[in-house]
Amino acid sequence: LRDIDYTWKMGDRFFKLADKFYGDATLWWIIAWYNQKPTESHVTTGEVIMIPQPLDAVLPIFMQGS
Repeated sequence: LRDIDYTWKMGDRFFKLADKFYGDATLWWIIAWYNQKPTESHVTTGEVIMIPQPLDAVLPIFMQGS
């Protein structure tokens, strides 16, 4: 796994980042969980969050418990 550092900007949303980095907005929860930020209100403008990559390596980790 590798992380992409992303600086949170005004108007950012987890679903928009998931669409941009994963091509699927419904995977927003991966970014939220990985950063321990349950909602966008827990992230401040200018804060650096991590986008875990690549998706095909990240998804199995999250699906182990299901």
